[in-house]
Amino acid sequence: MHTSRQRVATVLVLLLACLLPLVAQAAGNRVIWFPEESPYRLYENLIIPEDGSLLIEAGVHVELAADVQIIVLGEFQVSGTEANPVFFGPSDPGAPWSGIVVRGANSPFGILEYAVLEGCRTGVRVEGSTFTIRHSRIQGINSAIEVSDDGDLGLFGVEAEVMSNFSGAVVLRSSRSRLAADSSRFRLTVSDPFGASTPTNLWISRSDGRITRCSVDLKSETRGVGMFIIDGDGLTLRRNSVHIVSTDTLPSSRSSAIRIAGTQGIRLDHFSIEMSCSAGLTYGIFAMDGSHVTVINSIIAGAGDQQAPHLVAAAIDPLTPAAQISMRYDCLYRVQPPTDPHIAVNLPSLVLEDPRWVDEEYHLGPGSPCIDAGDPASNEDPDGTIADIGKFFFDQTASPGPETVLLPGEFHLSPAWPNPFNATARVDLVLPRSTVVHVEVIDLLGRQVAVLASGHHPAGRLPLLWNGRSETGVASSGLYLVRATAPGWSAARRIVLLR
Repeated sequence: MHTSRQRVATVLVLLLACLLPLVAQAAGNRVIWFPEESPYRLYENLIIPEDGSLLIEAGVHVELAADVQIIVLGEFQVSGTEANPVFFGPSDPGAPWSGIVVRGANSPFGILEYAVLEGCRTGVRVEGSTFTIRHSRIQGINSAIEVSDDGDLGLFGVEAEVMSNFSGAVVLRSSRSRLAADSSRFRLTVSDPFGASTPTNLWISRSDGRITRCSVDLKSETRGVGMFIIDGDGLTLRRNSVHIVSTDTLPSSRSSAIRIAGTQGIRLDHFSIEMSCSAGLTYGIFAMDGSHVTVINSIIAGAGDQQAPHLVAAAIDPLTPAAQISMRYDCLYRVQPPTDPHIAVNLPSLVLEDPRWVDEEYHLGPGSPCIDAGDPASNEDPDGTIADIGKFFFDQTASPGPETVLLPGEFHLSPAWPNPFNATARVDLVLPRSTVVHVEVIDLLGRQVAVLASGHHPAGRLPLLWNGRSETGVASSGLYLVRATAPGWSAARRIVLLR
């Protein structure tokens, strides 16, 4: 049973909470919220004026009524800790609050650190201001984070998530702004199979900055886009991963892990892209509107037992001004090779095997063919070796356990790629030990057409190219076999030459 003193204290706390918006609007006012006095309840918009400030200490809980927002024009610092984060949530779980808006060029530097935002329509919106979010988790309904109008936003260690039945949902939207995102994760889950628009996880338009060491996860019942870059010439994109799952059952469905429009000279370096779709097509890289894209040291792979023809490594929109894609020192696995003449593929530099990821973060496992297979001209990995392919480097200096196998355990001859081909095709022969091998191209009558390798080779991956020529000249169009033999083992792969 409440005592009379307890009831009076409760009434005073509620009255103070109702007056908070008025107090914060007082000129030159400095307000500090303490955990001992929380939860703080807001029933109308809280405005922090240009000459005011609000400091929120670790462990504070803030409850907001439906459609209420915090509007920041002055100083705003949320100083949670890992053990005691600051929590923002709806007072009624069924009535979302609006979010936090940082607005105006006169707004000084603000920070949101170790905070949790739940049940809001748009978590944080930065308009023409400078703001930093660190080690925080933001869950939105329409979007989690937006930055616009020459805003400057820094993200580090942020988890942003949107779960929506609205197909236009976006986790991070950046327009005419500067963005620095590092070591953050962006998740979008959309359950709207009949949506008119395309859900996009990261939507970045005419923005400068960098996105590094981030994870982009999209699961959609309709088509979807993991990252959509528009006029992103000033962006640096390095060591990121994109995982896209489309469960749309329409054959006409088109999804993209990364879509790029109107961007000259953008470089996707050390990406790990994993794709899965139920129907239609999903592209690893989709370029349009005259974009020039370089994909290097990156992995594009089908998820689980997914196979082509649903998954395509790269493509160009034929309905817009011609774009160009250059691919070299990449790993392509369980995806269709690009066929557009505007896509330049350095075939000898590619890895066409399972990258052997060991976890959902896309770390490479021991024996991965992507280890030391990157561009020799790229910066060395921290362990002093040639660059690895993919988001994370494999630390060669780590001591393997007693059961770790660093070499492949069996012979393997990869499928020919591209297939059919016109100029040059490639197969990879994987050797578990140093041995004598013979690899040849034969016709359907068993006659030798060309020899691709013959002799003693060390253990590891042996890339082999056939330029469509025979021992007597140019081979004619038709079906051939690439046959590999070693002591106690043999294998063959079909290959089609089209003139």
